[in-house]
Amino acid sequence: MNKILSWDNKEAINSLQASLNNNEISITDTDTILGFLGNTTQESFNNIINIKGAREEKPFIILISDVSKLKYFIDINIFNKNNKIINLLNKFWPGPLTVIFKAHENLPDFLKSKNNTIAIRCPKHSGLQNILKNFNGLFSTSANKTGEQAPTNINNINPEIIKNINYIILDKPDKIIDTKNKLYQTLPSTIIEIANNNNIKIIRQGACSIQELEKCYGEKFVK
Repeated sequence: MNKILSWDNKEAINSLQASLNNNEISITDTDTILGFLGNTTQESFNNIINIKGAREEKPFIILISDVSKLKYFIDINIFNKNNKIINLLNKFWPGPLTVIFKAHENLPDFLKSKNNTIAIRCPKHSGLQNILKNFNGLFSTSANKTGEQAPTNINNINPEIIKNINYIILDKPDKIIDTKNKLYQTLPSTIIEIANNNNIKIIRQGACSIQELEKCYGEKFVK
């Protein structure tokens, strides 16, 4: 599989960045599961849809390098109304926590859901962080065809997907893959949503503990 690159290779990072700027799609490991990676443009969005085979109801997650990048996607005045939210982000980002916010009113439709929300995460992964610093954000979604299970093994990625991506970029194999090429970390991110009344709703339990999140926030979340 000659498309595989290593995060430890600086030339590989440069190749990935150029590819993303050209609206091409790659697959990367993260601090959760294998996922597609693409620029937050209409062309990249369409390319991911074409590779996955159909548009899913849920919007793609947007990865950012740090909290300061939220300003490109949401109205950050939400933090003035409830500083417990920013405290939560500062404690659990970077990490396997996806937060659904109300999207900024000026965002194009392809970046948000039909309900005008947007899902954002700051990953705890040094390679991704190095790339994300050069972008406002990048699309991320599981590396599978729509309706198929997300692969936990690089050998289980659908061959049709391999044909249509530029790169698979991974950490050193001995760090993340066992003798059967299975990724050690296979849990997706935990997803929570900030409702209009600032209540927090649990959307999906994943790699980040709900109990720890509630403890930090100081309130029980809504199921």
